[in-house]
Amino acid sequence: MHTIQVHDKTFTTYLSEEQLQNRIKELAAYINKDFEGKKLFSSPY
Repeated sequence: MHTIQVHDKTFTTYLSEEQLQNRIKELAAYINKDFEGKKLFSSPY
């Protein structure tokens, strides 16, 4: 685990970058499956 200091606060990480990236990929796969075959609408606002 890593320790990070921001100003006068110290934090210890409990998830590695690799764990976060893997979870993001898993969630993206679920979202892609949910929207498969559907048209998405994107608004500029």
